[in-house]
Amino acid sequence: MKGSKMLLGAVEEAASYTANTLQFYTGAPQNTRRKPTSEMMIPEGLAAMTKDGISHTVIHARISLISAIPRNRK
Repeated sequence: MKGSKMLLGAVEEAASYTANTLQFYTGAPQNTRRKPTSEMMIPEGLAAMTKDGISHTVIHARISLISAIPRNRK
C-alpha cells in the first residue's frame, strides 16, 4: 500500500491481473512513521474488492514487538 491511492491502488493493481486474492504489506518494520488509517482509502478499497471479485486477502503486518524468553528460564 503506497502512493495516494493506498488500499484502493493495491486492489486496482490486483484486479488488473484478474486476481481473486490480494496480498499486501502494511509497512516495513523499521519504519516508525505511519499514515493515519483515515488516509488509507480502506472503505474504497473494500468496495473495489467486492466489485472486482477479490475474495481472499493475505496481509503482512509490520513487526513492532519481538518477545523473547531468556535461555535460563526455569
